[in-house]
Amino acid sequence: MKREYLIAVDLEGIHGVVGEPYKSLYPEVADYAVALKNAVKEINCVVDVLFAAGAEKVAVWDNHGTGKNLDFSEIDTRVIRVENPPMPRYERFSFAKDFAFAGIFLLGYHSKEGSFNGVLAHTYSSQRVQYFKIGGRTMGEAEIYAYIAGELGIPVLFCASDDVCVGQVRAAIPGIRTAVTKIGKGRNAAQFIEEEEVLRAIRAGVADALRAPNEPVRLTYPCAIEMNYTRAETAEAVLRKVKSIGQDARYGETTHIVQSVLRDFRDLEAFI
Repeated sequence: MKREYLIAVDLEGIHGVVGEPYKSLYPEVADYAVALKNAVKEINCVVDVLFAAGAEKVAVWDNHGTGKNLDFSEIDTRVIRVENPPMPRYERFSFAKDFAFAGIFLLGYHSKEGSFNGVLAHTYSSQRVQYFKIGGRTMGEAEIYAYIAGELGIPVLFCASDDVCVGQVRAAIPGIRTAVTKIGKGRNAAQFIEEEEVLRAIRAGVADALRAPNEPVRLTYPCAIEMNYTRAETAEAVLRKVKSIGQDARYGETTHIVQSVLRDFRDLEAFI
């Protein structure tokens, strides 16, 4: 049985964080420092449970923005730091080929753009993307990564985030274990949960996921995709890119919308 695991880390869904209106979670925002500090606590919590359960390797992937956020000197020294070399954004999960991951644990992910009460809700870029629709359903980043990982035979076993994101992930991934880090009250508002309660829920959820892991999720191809971008220039650039790799892409109802038919998960990655 494989005992290698990946902890994928974003920041918006970390406990104690709501950000500021009209701003992404980056260094100029006060909650950025809070997110980094609290993310380390969540990561080390998961690492402890995984190694106690017999994990052979645990990798940590900083998947927020540039991927240069976390202070790894504060993270359990047993983990392996993973990151992709410079390459197109859609290839940034390439390090998985060097491991035999039995599962992925998501920390700090967030709900999809436009979600009611989703804290810092967005889909890849709140300034660029209005929605990401696959197979007729809008999806957020957590679900999209689950489908990409699923094509590699890797299940997403656990997710810790606000209650809105957790609800979306549960609807997309049957059997996934979760922990709620805060109750969303708006894009920049939340009812916080005491830190020790959050960490206890994370420990329990991770342990449950290891005892009864769920299966990978996969899309059925060919599969329709529709992207709605904020600006026509962005849509035009994406249209050119995906057509250059042979996708049957076209504009939708407006020049802000790009439609295509995915042939496999690599076509999906090209949109990210």
